[in-house]
Amino acid sequence: MQKVRVKFTKGPEVKFISHLDTIRTFERAIRRSGIPIAYSSGYNPRMRLAWGPPLSVGIESSCELVDLFMETWVNPGRLKETLAPSFPKGFDIIEAEIADAKGPSLDTYLNRAEYSVLIQSGQAEQIRQKAEEILKRENIDIEKKGKIVNKRPMLHGIKVMEDPLRIEMTLQVGASGTLKPKEVTQLLDGITAKGIKRTRLFAA
Repeated sequence: MQKVRVKFTKGPEVKFISHLDTIRTFERAIRRSGIPIAYSSGYNPRMRLAWGPPLSVGIESSCELVDLFMETWVNPGRLKETLAPSFPKGFDIIEAEIADAKGPSLDTYLNRAEYSVLIQSGQAEQIRQKAEEILKRENIDIEKKGKIVNKRPMLHGIKVMEDPLRIEMTLQVGASGTLKPKEVTQLLDGITAKGIKRTRLFAA
């Protein structure tokens, strides 16, 4: 069975669409395009899609990933051309390429994400000092489902950039635990975030 890895964007028009609705959008686009997608067996067959780490509602992305399992061989370039017109505005297919059908699933091996947080108000030097203080901490305790979780091991970098003023951060994602960018910005007192974009997914 052929596996095609598709990289796509979620623009400002669709940043408030949930992960479940993103899946439904892909399923509708695949049906419209007529590409030979494979289906699971059983009483209620579903399209064979495998997703990368879910994107939180309200965040844009230029690097989302999904694997499509094809029933028959397709040319990835042709698949991109066929599939792209079936999506609503805000979804753009960047590339499609053949992936190892026997390789690990995206949600298994992808464990890092980079985000860019555009700052509407705040002073660069003050934000930089606060970021350095956070990186020196041994604990970042966040309540999750009634339990306190130390998420400091999930924070792998914070950089304050200018022109425009923004924070670039590297955070853990995936099955082993996720640190959300909004959880980090809440620690940076005195800033107002204008927008958040996921810019890279990778395996450390």
